[in-house]
Amino acid sequence: MTYLPIYLELKGRHCLIVGGGDVAARRAASLVTHEADVEVVAPEIAPSLAELVRQGKVRWNPSAYESGFMDGVTLAVAATNVTDVNDRVAEDARANNALICRADRAGDGDFIFPGVIERGDLSIAVATMGGSPTLTSVLVERLGDEYGPEWSKIVELCKTIRIDIKSNGQTADSRKAGIRRILADKEIRTLLNDGKILEAEARAKECLSLF
Repeated sequence: MTYLPIYLELKGRHCLIVGGGDVAARRAASLVTHEADVEVVAPEIAPSLAELVRQGKVRWNPSAYESGFMDGVTLAVAATNVTDVNDRVAEDARANNALICRADRAGDGDFIFPGVIERGDLSIAVATMGGSPTLTSVLVERLGDEYGPEWSKIVELCKTIRIDIKSNGQTADSRKAGIRRILADKEIRTLLNDGKILEAEARAKECLSLF
């Protein structure tokens, strides 16, 4: 299957997870992070999922799945260990024009959850199309080491400088070259790591001859 890499805005959207195990807990945590309205349907749930419920971040319906639970759902996750139940969830999702992810058979769903590195507004997604979750995890770890917490500050700096460059009337090619110079400047990264935001901005403008 060929997947299109996209980012979805799910804030306030009703997302349904059927199943209460560790996979369901990970999917719920991901959706909660992106401010979705998450409901879990399962007779029992894992401790990590129960904690999300306790914090009021997830709603738990402690019952067996029924088709009516799919009403108004934007995105659904079938994460039980019973194939027949997952089949029903997938069928109901498609009947209600909801996107479906199957934990048991990724290829039978509409989307997969990639491995993700997030540093503020920087988001890097990694997937092997379900072929090797272990490889995905290894790549996420390596990219996480390469793109550390300082990258959230680098993104904010680039956003600020981009506005300055655009207001200065420079061409698109000049703007791209300018951002590349900033990213290649080791002093800027050191200043950001030290929390010296204003000094980093000044150095960036110096690199771009915008002072």
